[in-house]
Amino acid sequence: VGRMAEGQARAGEVLPLGLRAALSLTDPEQDRVRVACDAEHADLLALREDGLLLGASCDAAARCTETAALLEGAGHADVVRDGGTTLVAWAPGRELAEVHVATLAGGRLEAERIPAACWHSGEGFCGPPRLAADNGRILLATREGTDLLVVESADGGQTWRAMRGIR
Repeated sequence: VGRMAEGQARAGEVLPLGLRAALSLTDPEQDRVRVACDAEHADLLALREDGLLLGASCDAAARCTETAALLEGAGHADVVRDGGTTLVAWAPGRELAEVHVATLAGGRLEAERIPAACWHSGEGFCGPPRLAADNGRILLATREGTDLLVVESADGGQTWRAMRGIR
């Protein structure tokens, strides 16, 4: 992990995050490390094989927090930053599990929500989440078989509705 401050790379400085267990050097699809950032802040998440979700944050001056455990029992996770807010989505490690969403603030997950229903039959909003954001609109997607299911939030993840613009 490299650090930047005032437009300069800080070569030789190591940021010890303890995330090696989440990296795949041979298959990028297997990486369980996610980064979300803007000009003022960066959040780095790593999901270990044992389901422990770890996080660290850095500010624009390259001051970084210690790596902290955010939650246990995750099987999949993603992160996005938009409008100064970092949102984390995860699903438990079991197959066809419900998607959870929370705000990451001060090294803790806050205001946890389940944005849409996941049924025991495997139908609904279940499984690995994927996040995207732009201009105050956050999209959260998952799959049901070959279908892509997408919900959106226009208030930083407080409320969710079916994505606009799909027919």
